[in-house]
Amino acid sequence: MSWQASANLRVHSFIAWIDAAYDDFAGAQCVEVSSGAPANADCAPVTNTENEKEKEKGEKLERSPELEFKLSALWESQLTDTMRLEALASIYHSVQPTQAGYATQDSFAKYDARLAVVANDGRWEVGLTGRSLGDEMVIQHAYNIAGNQFQSLGMGRSYTLEVVLHF
Repeated sequence: MSWQASANLRVHSFIAWIDAAYDDFAGAQCVEVSSGAPANADCAPVTNTENEKEKEKGEKLERSPELEFKLSALWESQLTDTMRLEALASIYHSVQPTQAGYATQDSFAKYDARLAVVANDGRWEVGLTGRSLGDEMVIQHAYNIAGNQFQSLGMGRSYTLEVVLHF
């Protein structure tokens, strides 16, 4: 949803309730309960995949958030006859399902902001962007391979200086 709140301010948002489930998926990785034990009896212990039959129809899709939303606001203001200021701020929130202990990701929020000076003719812009300003570390993937457990984390707080030239 977008809303032009004023001549200078535009607000965007979305909300999603996600009820993702498998129709079928033979050879899928086994889903584990919070203790680390397989959720299904037909899980092959060596390969950690569903063994004889396909994933149960209707079984929840692992690591899919249950609810997520984003709210952002863009402010634009004329600085001079040839350039304008743009300021963007956003928050993203995700409610995560319960996973196996090594893969559990608590619900989290990420905050981003950008401040830029932009040429009215679109030929150049200079901007400073800050991502994950709350420095929230989020699990992107979690693995259990032959009893060894690994996590791949997303990037924490970062800043980027952008200079864009169009010619």
